[in-house]
Amino acid sequence: MSWWQTTVICDMPGLWDNSGLRKLSELLPEIANLGFESLLIRPANPIVEGETSFLPDFVAAAHRAGLRVIVRVFILPEGSVLEAPDSPPLVQLEDDVALVTERIRTALEAGVDGVDLGTIELPGELVDDSERSRAFSSAVNFALAELAGFDDDRILTAALPAEPEEEFTRHLREDWFHHLRSSVMFDVEWRRDDMRQAITRAFSQRDSLGLSTPWRHALVRPQAAQTARTSADTGWARGASPERHLAMNLFVCALPGSAYLPFLQVGGSTHYPVENRSAVDVHIGATEQDQFNSQGIAQALHIRKEQGLAVSPLAFIDGLPWAGDDTLVMLVGHTMVVLNMSERRISVPRSYWLIASSGEAGTIPGGGTSMAPDTCCWFQTADLQPTDPGNYPRQ
Repeated sequence: MSWWQTTVICDMPGLWDNSGLRKLSELLPEIANLGFESLLIRPANPIVEGETSFLPDFVAAAHRAGLRVIVRVFILPEGSVLEAPDSPPLVQLEDDVALVTERIRTALEAGVDGVDLGTIELPGELVDDSERSRAFSSAVNFALAELAGFDDDRILTAALPAEPEEEFTRHLREDWFHHLRSSVMFDVEWRRDDMRQAITRAFSQRDSLGLSTPWRHALVRPQAAQTARTSADTGWARGASPERHLAMNLFVCALPGSAYLPFLQVGGSTHYPVENRSAVDVHIGATEQDQFNSQGIAQALHIRKEQGLAVSPLAFIDGLPWAGDDTLVMLVGHTMVVLNMSERRISVPRSYWLIASSGEAGTIPGGGTSMAPDTCCWFQTADLQPTDPGNYPRQ
C-alpha cells in the first residue's frame, strides 16, 4: 500500500516561522523514535521557498530522520505573516485558484511530501449546487495537476464537515483527495453505539470507492472547535477528562487506515514567550505526565506496526458477559481493543493478555485485568485452533 494509506501523522499545533522550525528540527529524530512516520506543520509565512525560508532545510532534516512532511497551504497576501499560535484562515478554493496552485507548487519545490488545505469552506453564494460543485472540482483538479508534475508519492489532503452526509460522500466520490478528513470523530458522543456507528459510517463511505480512512479525533487547538465541528455543544471531548483523551488516542491508533495524533497529547509541549509570540519553545517529555504519554504512544505505535493494525480487518464483538452495554470491544487483526466508556470498572478475563493501556489497568485476584472508566486497553488474544473437519457435527 502507498505510505499515505497507513501513515501515523504527528499533528503540530500553531504556526512555525524559521526560528520555530530550527528548534523543531532538533526534535525530529525523537519524534520518529516515538513511532511517527509523518509530520503536519503550518508555516507562519505563506512564502515557503527561497533563501529566506528554512522550510527546505527542515524538510531535508525530516527526511534524514525518516519522517515525511505535510505542509498546510493557506491564502494570504505575499509578505503577510501570521503570529503564532494563531490559526491560518479557512480556505475557499474557488476564491483564488491561481494563488492556491502557486502556493502548492512552491511547497512541493521545497521538498514536502504533501500539502494540506485545512478545513475547506464550501461557498454559499453560488447560484446552485451544480455550479458550486463544478467550481470546487475545478479547483481540486488544478491542485492535483501541480502534484502530478512531481511524483506519485506527493499527496493532497483536506477536511470537510461530516454533515450533510450526502454532500461529504459526493466530494469523496467526485473530487480526489488522498486524505479527505471529516468531523465524524469530533462529533461522536461518548457512547458505545454512537462510536460504532461513526466508525462504520467512515468505512462505508470510503470502502466502496477503494479509499483508506484517515482518522482525526482531536483538535490541535481547542479554540478551533467552532470551525472543525458541526456543533460546539456535542462530541466525546465535551467536558472530557485527560484520561478520556488518552483513551481516544490509543483507540484511534488501533483503527485501520491512517491516524492524525495531536502533538500536545502524545507527550509534546509548546510555549510561546510573551515577548515574542513567534519564537516557540518545543519539548517532548517535559513533565512526568508528558513522559507517561510519550512512552505510551511509543509502545502503541510499535505494536501497531508490528501487528499490521493499519491494514488489518476489523470486527465489533458482541455478547461478551464481562463487557457491559457501555464497553466497545473490537478485534483488529489478532489484537482485541477494549474501550471502557462506562462509569465503572470492568474486569477482562485472564485469557486475554494485556499489551497496551491508556491509563489505569491492574491485575485482579486470580488473573485478568481491571480497567478503569475512560480507559482503552489492547489485548493479545489466544490463537484460534481450528476444529478437525473429521469432528464436525453431523446432521
